[in-house]
Amino acid sequence: MTTYCKCSQCSANPAVPNGDDNGRPEIVSGKLIQLSPGDTLVHYSNGDFSTLYSRELANITLRGVNPTVVCISFWLYRGSEGPDKPTKAMKLLGLGSKYKYTLGSDCAGKLSIYQKYKDASPGANEVVLAVGCGGSVDIGAGRRATRVNSFDSMMAPAV
Repeated sequence: MTTYCKCSQCSANPAVPNGDDNGRPEIVSGKLIQLSPGDTLVHYSNGDFSTLYSRELANITLRGVNPTVVCISFWLYRGSEGPDKPTKAMKLLGLGSKYKYTLGSDCAGKLSIYQKYKDASPGANEVVLAVGCGGSVDIGAGRRATRVNSFDSMMAPAV
């Protein structure tokens, strides 16, 4: 993602923009998805966190009204927890590789999770979790999500 929210809620959280802000939210054109039992969202990072925060904005084209929202990027693995380290291709995207954070279907509920791209390939797909301004993901033992604190005003059932 390439631009960051500057509202008071987001500015107060510890997420630090990585400096590549070009003033345009990332375009997310994929569908709204729902996690099934055994599915996992994975976030790779060089940072050691007890809570994942974000200030990154995405423009989710399928949302219609108010399509721009604060999101956290993940990789979706259907039926698995994915690799312990990001693949070489993922590292080329600049992903950190020290820590792996996971969010399972048991924690996902009715969150707004969107595929980043309309024509995503099978296997691991890049997705965004819309958390809204001030949203976060609490991390517990084994770097597994224990709770998603979403302030996304447009949460809807997946299709």
